[in-house]
Amino acid sequence: FHYGTFFINKGVKQGLEKGMVVISTDGFMVGIITDVAPRFSKVRALTDSKTNISVRIAGSDVYGFMQGNGSSAPTIGFFSDPEFQPSSGIKIVTSNISGVLPNDIPVGNMINETDVNVLQPKKLSRVIVLSFDTQDEYK
Repeated sequence: FHYGTFFINKGVKQGLEKGMVVISTDGFMVGIITDVAPRFSKVRALTDSKTNISVRIAGSDVYGFMQGNGSSAPTIGFFSDPEFQPSSGIKIVTSNISGVLPNDIPVGNMINETDVNVLQPKKLSRVIVLSFDTQDEYK
């Protein structure tokens, strides 16, 4: 199975909702809340094969999509600049081009021309849940 989900011990009673972004305590995106119960929430990790998010090369206008594949390194495909040459170490951040995520949350770094190094859920002990409005501002 190519699923990567984990649970957090906060839910509806703490104001969490489906679609909220989950980040690590050092500010890296780790997933999106997919289900919420009164006292816990299910988070789809970036490594999950159902994850497909819009991203951008930090400090540029090169946009693409990062897709989980069930492994520890999601894959990325760029579409906005066919001449862009991805390489190891390039920083990837979220993009609001699809209107789903806020801009500029660090996601990870390129390992090679297609794979991204992201935080693994098993290495997390605490997370932060973000809410943002339609003007791309955090609440």
